Amino acid sequence: MRQETILIEVANRTGASKEEVNATHRTLGQEERLKWVGPIARVEWMRELAYRNRSLDEIERIAPTVGALALVYDQPEPGWLISKFDQILRLYGEPASRADEVAATLHARVDASAATFPEMVEALIPAAAATDDLAPRR
Repeated sequence: MRQETILIEVANRTGASKEEVNATHRTLGQEERLKWVGPIARVEWMRELAYRNRSLDEIERIAPTVGALALVYDQPEPGWLISKFDQILRLYGEPASRADEVAATLHARVDASAATFPEMVEALIPAAAATDDLAPRR
């Protein structure tokens, strides 16, 4: 019942039909990087992204990337990671289709620094804002 309620929330938020949301949920369940996430948690991830104004297509592209990052960096709170990763994509002007590339860059930066994964994620947000503040105004 909980899963059905959340699926309906995602449908309402994305403007998609319940059948389309169900299909995306099933597709994400087959995604290798999300197989460790149970069906209720997976639909909660979808809801989190939908509440961040992401379409079903964008959810399908971002969720597996977040799943891989959460697994690699042992991030027990997916809500934090989803919101921060979405914020990074938006601040750097990256479309959902480049989620994997952004994650690879993030991973490389963590590996090359003394910063932990959460520290690097948190540092990228004000860095993007500062870069935007320096951009010439039109």
